[in-house]
Amino acid sequence: MSAALALGLVLPMVERRPVEGVKPRWVEICARVERAEQLGFDTVWTANEIVWRVPEWPGPRGWWECLTMTGAVAAASSTVRVGTWVVSALHHNPGMVASAAETLDEISGGRFVLGLGAGHPGAGAQAFGYPQDKTVSRYAEALEIIVPLLRGQSVTFTGEFHRADGADVLPRGPRPGRVPLMLGGHARRTMTLAARHADTWSAVATTSSLPAAFATMTEQLERICEGIGRDPASIGRSVGVIVEPGDANQAEALGFGVAITVSIDQITETIASFTYVGVTRVELFPHPNTIDTVEQLAPGDGCAGLILRVASGTASNRRSDVRPCGLRSPVPDNSRLRETLLTNPYARTAPAVGYAPSDGSARPSELGRYRRVGNWAVTRHAARCRNRLDRDSESPSPRGCAGMRPASSTNGDAAISSRESTNDARVGVSL
Repeated sequence: MSAALALGLVLPMVERRPVEGVKPRWVEICARVERAEQLGFDTVWTANEIVWRVPEWPGPRGWWECLTMTGAVAAASSTVRVGTWVVSALHHNPGMVASAAETLDEISGGRFVLGLGAGHPGAGAQAFGYPQDKTVSRYAEALEIIVPLLRGQSVTFTGEFHRADGADVLPRGPRPGRVPLMLGGHARRTMTLAARHADTWSAVATTSSLPAAFATMTEQLERICEGIGRDPASIGRSVGVIVEPGDANQAEALGFGVAITVSIDQITETIASFTYVGVTRVELFPHPNTIDTVEQLAPGDGCAGLILRVASGTASNRRSDVRPCGLRSPVPDNSRLRETLLTNPYARTAPAVGYAPSDGSARPSELGRYRRVGNWAVTRHAARCRNRLDRDSESPSPRGCAGMRPASSTNGDAAISSRESTNDARVGVSL
């Protein structure tokens, strides 16, 4: 597994404020795509949601339709890859997902990436008449149709929820049978589906965007791959994180978890350290998701420099009292990171990065009351992440994202919630 990281940018798709209807206009989205190409981002992503209805908000918040917008972005761009982050299998017919993928690959000239996830029930899905139960089982059946269609096969399948009778996808785009597939999943069942079928596995930040929050998940993915006979190095690992320049911590205050914050150098070092927890791609969701935020990441050669340094693996820590987390290791060993950051809930890290003091010291009496002290991040959230992610089940996280509450059942299908959802952009929405 290479130590280099690919960086993606999540495009704005949702109304910014309930009731007022302030929305990202096409001209704004198009400008963002153009800027992403200029800065050298690997991929731009469109999120798939319908409408959010959260009791604490004064009204619903709507989203632009994902596949339509993806086609427009593909036509308006020329070099950057274009992907769905991620299409909800709950809300789409499986055969039409495969057909749309081929069409989008044609429009983009072979630059499309199909990101797909189980989807999630809720007020939006209910309002449009979509099912509310057995989400993962529906997803598993959908993959029995989507995957072989993507790989150029004719499909006949009869399941409990989906069926196909000699289905073919025609015409084919410029890469028949080779459209890249990225599958989202946060728990064993959906991660196993990704290990069986995907080119890339995808997850999204819930309680924290820092690297330590993903360590257990990537370890679990490796165990799953080994258990089914797949080389763990053959599957990409993509994580979606919130990036918020400065120290206002607005995303965290709004309930979206700990963001990657502070200066461009600190943000760069944090992103670079994802290689140590086995991640190969990082999808950035700026907070707030506006062009101004992207430009804050790009003073002079700031954002372009971030991409160059992260992609080349040359980002380096400047502090003398910390040890790097093996950024150049071709096959990351998570044991030291987990020991330092996950077993000790008060372990300190260098500025919002995956580094620990060289002597392993921690000062609970001094730091335990705070999330951050100056430019130091306190990984008190790491214990929560460890307890949540170590569970070998489909159980949801203790709290949902964006005000959504998970189901109380621990059943694999009933417990599908915001955590085991579409791996969508809810964590990075611009409020």
